[in-house]
Amino acid sequence: AAGAVIGAVRAFYCLYGDTVNTAARMCKYAAEGKVHCTAEFARRLDEASQTVAKTEARGPMEIKGKGLMETFNIVFPRLRRTSALQAPPGGVAAAHGTKQSRRSSFA
Repeated sequence: AAGAVIGAVRAFYCLYGDTVNTAARMCKYAAEGKVHCTAEFARRLDEASQTVAKTEARGPMEIKGKGLMETFNIVFPRLRRTSALQAPPGGVAAAHGTKQSRRSSFA
């Protein structure tokens, strides 16, 4: 991936590359309420964190633009879900009074 500060008046940081594309695909194919990651990320997470987070295999998935990939969910065993962390009925967009779009910029 590559990054750059863009703009002289109103600067912002922009990222480019395969890492950004892969992260976007992991978000797109994530199960509701789950954090989805690649096999490489899962391997590194398992090496670095034995107590805070663990991974569970989702099995091979066909990922658009990437092909067949072994993917994982990240599980946080010490965190409990409370009602404050759960999405409101109708989703986040409904809670904020905005129209929810089914269109994705990653399609």
